[in-house]
Amino acid sequence: RRALMREPRGHADMYGAVLTEPVSRDAHAGVLFMHNAGYSSMCGHGIIAVATIALERGLMRPSDPGDDLVFDTPAGTVRARATVRTVAGSGRRHGGQRLRVDRVSYSGIPSFVLTAGLSIDLGTRVIKADVAFGGAFYAIVDAEAAGVAIRRERLPDLRALAMQIKSTV
Repeated sequence: RRALMREPRGHADMYGAVLTEPVSRDAHAGVLFMHNAGYSSMCGHGIIAVATIALERGLMRPSDPGDDLVFDTPAGTVRARATVRTVAGSGRRHGGQRLRVDRVSYSGIPSFVLTAGLSIDLGTRVIKADVAFGGAFYAIVDAEAAGVAIRRERLPDLRALAMQIKSTV
């Protein structure tokens, strides 16, 4: 994981996925998500990417191209549905045609709010956060209320704030 996700091959914002054998009977594959700091139990944009690559590269072939792809993740079962079309050209083929994915949607893990309006002490400041689960636990903070404007030049400050919150939740 470190060799792939960190410099010089990767970068701080890179995500990766490893396909595995499924653990449940109805799944097409298992998937483990990783990034520069560790692993994730679920990743929405990762599911979209994995479904796209799996179909376009012929790694998975549901019985009907319109069927859901079913993935086992550490957070639970995720179903992805892709809108595909066939195109001419070389590469792996599905029924004599190469698939091109136009869009992917997914239904994931049941989500819920664990705590709303949690007070977090950050030195001399107190900010409010909502803690929710959507495949992993997330602390959701109004960045501007926390004193960090959402602008490109403030990205390092946003990352620093996220790390502060992560270390206290």
